[in-house]
Amino acid sequence: MRNLKFSLGGFTSGNGDGAAGILFRDAAYITGANNFRSASQGADVTGDGTAANPWFANKFNVGTLPVTPADTVNDVAFSGSVTSFTLHYYSLTGRTPPVQNQDFQGLFLSSMSFNAAC
Repeated sequence: MRNLKFSLGGFTSGNGDGAAGILFRDAAYITGANNFRSASQGADVTGDGTAANPWFANKFNVGTLPVTPADTVNDVAFSGSVTSFTLHYYSLTGRTPPVQNQDFQGLFLSSMSFNAAC
């Protein structure tokens, strides 16, 4: 495929206190395709999406809505043809067990577009 583009939202972090009571710090990076960039990222996200410098939640913000402009990486775009890539998602910190039925960790992929390579 060509012209692959998407956004990643929901980079959040919890300090083990408050409503969720879960200790975590969302992080993600891409491997298998070195030709990507992001147009912008919200104030609550740091990094460039590489293994050496992953995107991650830079403050405790678990109380916010699941996805806000502040916790989103916008328009991750790949130049050239892409046959495969891997999006790695994990927590930068240790993690306490989730409260039953309240595991809030996750990222949201949105606004995906691409052209089929024929």
